[in-house]
Amino acid sequence: MEDGNIDLECMDPQLMRWTGGHTDQTNGFAERHGLVIAKIDSPYFIECDEDIDFIMSASPFGHQCFCYVGGVTNYKYQHATNIFAYFKKSQNGRWLFNAGDDMVNITPMSDRPLKVNHHLDMDYHKFLGEKMRPLSATHSFLKRRKADREKSK
Repeated sequence: MEDGNIDLECMDPQLMRWTGGHTDQTNGFAERHGLVIAKIDSPYFIECDEDIDFIMSASPFGHQCFCYVGGVTNYKYQHATNIFAYFKKSQNGRWLFNAGDDMVNITPMSDRPLKVNHHLDMDYHKFLGEKMRPLSATHSFLKRRKADREKSK
């Protein structure tokens, strides 16, 4: 970060990308609080067969140069794990994030234990990425969720 401008670099640009220009989408909130907002496109997708909400929140063990505003998502309908990082404009400097550093916590809102299986399947990863593309349309997430709930009745 230099003079309020962010430049994020990754060792493997195919695995992680970022996009700027999200600061002006906060209706003046970011400007009033001296923040710059970057969207970090995570290389991970999560798929859940059940209708369980998950809380994404900032990790207490993460870097203190940015904060992450938490939220609730449901990986049955939304598979991306993108991060909106809020950086303070006044913090000029360079920070190094290593692979495996804690950035966010993902916590299921369930009262029973859940088993997490993970594996890397690049073909399936691309499939989920394509499956997510139509969700950028207005309200399409809500329409898909409603249709899936009606189907399961």
